[in-house]
Amino acid sequence: MVRAFPATCLLFVWIAFVGGTAASAQAQTSAPEATKFVEGLSERVSAVLARYEQGKSEQDSKALARLATEAFAMDIVSRFVLGPTWHQASPVQQEEFQRVFSQWMVGVYGRRLGASKGGTLKVVGTDSIANGDALVKLIATQSDGKTVDLGLRVRDVRGEMKIIDVMAAGVSMAITQRQEFSSIVNNQGIDGLLTSLKAKAAAAEAG
Repeated sequence: MVRAFPATCLLFVWIAFVGGTAASAQAQTSAPEATKFVEGLSERVSAVLARYEQGKSEQDSKALARLATEAFAMDIVSRFVLGPTWHQASPVQQEEFQRVFSQWMVGVYGRRLGASKGGTLKVVGTDSIANGDALVKLIATQSDGKTVDLGLRVRDVRGEMKIIDVMAAGVSMAITQRQEFSSIVNNQGIDGLLTSLKAKAAAAEAG
């Protein structure tokens, strides 16, 4: 039977986890630098998407994947979302999970880092938050005028700005995925999770 944990409990787990990895960052994250990083990243992704949406090409797909891979601290995020299962998985399973999870992240979040066709993405502020991270707040305006509040948790990792979490309407991607993956592992095991994630990654890439 899957045991569900309140979101507030998982939030404390996430704070403890990213706090535990803070020692490797070696630096406090500068709010102005985090803002500059996100604005520059958004411009680069938007430029690729402008071409991508006119006609999908393998070159632009690879460019989008490269940008998303560079933007996220994949090691930090993947270890957190897998939770205690990370230590139970074999080295081969750990490597496979990180590879497939990175593919899925690129497919799902790569496009969210840029403005979609006919829409805009605007940085509206940056706050210094727990463990020396910075939360860059954005408003995404879609072509139909609807808006979505986004937040990117940014950390200075060995001198490079990296995204360690994405929040949409206040909901943490990292916590949401940890809950989902835990449920799959409890019912299907780590191999079941890998199979499920491969299917999600393929669907995200095709979309």
